[in-house]
Amino acid sequence: MARVVGNIGTTINGTLYVKASASFLGVNPGYRSYAVVDGLIDVELAPTPRGVFYLVDFQPEGSFGNPSPQEKWVIPPEAEVALDSLRFPRQRRSPGMASVQGNGFAQVELNLLRQERAQLEEALLGLRGLLTAARDDADTATQKLESARAEVADLKTKLYLAGCPQKTVVEKVVEVPVVERVSNQEMARENQTLAAMVTELRAENERLMAQLQTAIANAPAWEEPQPQQRVTISATASPAEQLDYLLRQREGV
Repeated sequence: MARVVGNIGTTINGTLYVKASASFLGVNPGYRSYAVVDGLIDVELAPTPRGVFYLVDFQPEGSFGNPSPQEKWVIPPEAEVALDSLRFPRQRRSPGMASVQGNGFAQVELNLLRQERAQLEEALLGLRGLLTAARDDADTATQKLESARAEVADLKTKLYLAGCPQKTVVEKVVEVPVVERVSNQEMARENQTLAAMVTELRAENERLMAQLQTAIANAPAWEEPQPQQRVTISATASPAEQLDYLLRQREGV
């Protein structure tokens, strides 16, 4: 058995599939798989007889397709063989041949990188969509918060007004006009009383004046009183004094 050691040119993990092109002693037809960690290969293969080689394929971790041979390895009868000597043998090397022979694994790595790029772009689109949705949710939440703050402020105002004494408001709005209305009514009653009193006084004055006129008309002829009994009356005497004077004259006092 020959130990094959080397790096496939990449640091990815995957599976190495190896299949003999023809059956020979100790090797049956069919693929055998070997784990590849960080691109490192360390496997043991039987040396190939003349005209026989190994069909080799590498698939990255997560691939589920069938093996598709990319390279052909001829294993010499040696204890340890370098991987590069199998992939790029000297007798077959020509200008530019190394890159052509190593194109199989490089193409696999390139395809893997393209897949990773497509996955990253898809993930980026998803993240952008999530960011847009998060911004919309944030705007909606902000609007709801402002509305809630307004409702809380209105509720605080209502609770404050509900806790204030109502008597003060009633006294200003209701009781003050009532007091003014009562005062106006009292003044109106006083005016009516005064008007009635004035009317009575005028009627009494007219009655007394009428009595005075009657007494003057019925008074006897004027006689010169005795000097010691002469009584005079002032021109400014009140109607009552004039009436009393006439009555006394009539009685001969």
